[in-house]
Amino acid sequence: MNFAVIGGINLDVTGVISGETRPGDSNPGHISLSPGGVGRNIAAALTEQGQRVLFVTALPGGLAGDALKQDCLKRGMDISRAVNVPEGEGMYLSLHSRDGEMLLAVNDMSAVEQLSHGAVKAAADDINRCGACVVDANLSEEALRAVSENVRVPLIADTVSVSKCARLKPLFPLLRAFKPNLLEASFLTGESSPSAAARALVRMGIQRVYISLGKEGLYFLGEDGEGLLPPEKTFACQTTGAGDCLCAGLAIGAAQGLSAKEAALLGQRLAFERLSQNEIKAQFTAP
Repeated sequence: MNFAVIGGINLDVTGVISGETRPGDSNPGHISLSPGGVGRNIAAALTEQGQRVLFVTALPGGLAGDALKQDCLKRGMDISRAVNVPEGEGMYLSLHSRDGEMLLAVNDMSAVEQLSHGAVKAAADDINRCGACVVDANLSEEALRAVSENVRVPLIADTVSVSKCARLKPLFPLLRAFKPNLLEASFLTGESSPSAAARALVRMGIQRVYISLGKEGLYFLGEDGEGLLPPEKTFACQTTGAGDCLCAGLAIGAAQGLSAKEAALLGQRLAFERLSQNEIKAQFTAP
């Protein structure tokens, strides 16, 4: 099946502290560089599941842009609708504690924020031939407006961060599935519990809500019910990429007509597979 992803791509700079975290000090650990970005990670997760992906994004300039483009092509993504932004940046810096939890992150996504209304509209015919479309909140309000006006296939949205998630509000009545974490869901609704936040988001027009609770699991609400899916196990490793794999599973579930719970279980399984890979990788890269 074909999927469309409209969203961000960047070079990830990831630091993992090997011992106790000491704020304001130089902490020993491991630093890595890798292709990233919420949209790109979701597209990569879909290709890893054997799906064909049209990735609509904005490629930054310089060596980072060249490396990111080659990675997309190597993975078999269709980037024929991507635009080049020579003066734009695409960098994401994150710092994680030794147990894998993110302590803080800084993103510079000036390239993807230049993805225009016209570029999304021009890709609409190709997007609408897909089984589903995933968007992320790195997109500008202009690009998201083009999505609302032109995309007709099931829409799945990823919030990215508290600072950007409100950009997605105009899309809420069009969303088949929405994946925030609890902090983002609370910011959008004013509700502190997963169940109350999920119900508030459904009242805003979203069909299915999936709230990531980290080590506590995944809360879902849809037409076939609601509930908490606890994790099968906990992982003492970096969590980067797990949420993007979860979103890929939700997209596959929406395209294949799975129930809300079945899609949640699929997304959770893909997230666990990524965490297992991260855990194995951490064993070989520990300083």
